[in-house]
Amino acid sequence: MRPTRRTIRKEDSLDLLDRQDRVLEELFDEWSDADPTGLEPGQKVEVNWRRGTVAKLILEQGALRVAAQDDVIACLARSHHDRLAESLGEHIPAAKGYLDRIDECSRGVTPLDLRYSAGLRESIEALSKLWGDDLRHVRTTLPAVAQALGAERQGLRSARYVRAHAPLHPTVRQRWHHRVPGMSRLHALYDLVRSLPDAESSAFADQAVSRKVDQVGHPDV
Repeated sequence: MRPTRRTIRKEDSLDLLDRQDRVLEELFDEWSDADPTGLEPGQKVEVNWRRGTVAKLILEQGALRVAAQDDVIACLARSHHDRLAESLGEHIPAAKGYLDRIDECSRGVTPLDLRYSAGLRESIEALSKLWGDDLRHVRTTLPAVAQALGAERQGLRSARYVRAHAPLHPTVRQRWHHRVPGMSRLHALYDLVRSLPDAESSAFADQAVSRKVDQVGHPDV
C-alpha cells in the first residue's frame, strides 16, 4: 500500500490505528451520505463516482487499520498483555473476510462502475456494521494500550513500514509463504497493482474525496 501519506511520516502503528479509526468513521459517513437512490440520472453519475471512490478508500484504509491492529496486538502479546490483545483483535477475522470480498468486487473496476456491484455494497455495509461500535471502542482503549506498553512501545513498527507492507487482500489464514522475508512487501505491491484504478487514479476517481484522508486530525496516543 502506498507509503506516501505525509501525515503518517513520524507515527508508529498505535498512532496509525488511532488515525485509521477516525478516517474510517468519516468514510463510512461519506458512504451513507452518497446514496444515489431517488436522484435524477445526471446527479446519480456524480454521486456514484464519489461513492465508488469512497469504496476504494474503505478497502485501502480498512486494510491499513487491520495491519496496524495486527502489529499492536503482536507487541501486546510479547509484553504479556493478553487480555488487551484479545480485546483489540476481537473483530479482525470477520473484518478480513469482508475486506477480501470488497477487494474481489472492486479489483480492476473503476469507481463509477462499482455502482453495479451488489456484493460490494453488501460487504461495505456489513463491515460498517461490524466496525460501527468497534471504531469508537478501540479509540477509547488506545490510551490504556499505550500505558500498558510503556517502554515496550518501542517494539512497534513505524506507520510508514505498516503502510508499505499492508495487503489489500489480507486473508484470514496465514500461510507458510507469509513468513518468508520480503514476502509481505511483495504481497502488498501485488495487491496494489491488481486494485488499479484506485482511489488516487486521477482519470477515474474523485480526487477531492481521496484528499480528505490526509486531513484527519493527529492521533492522541
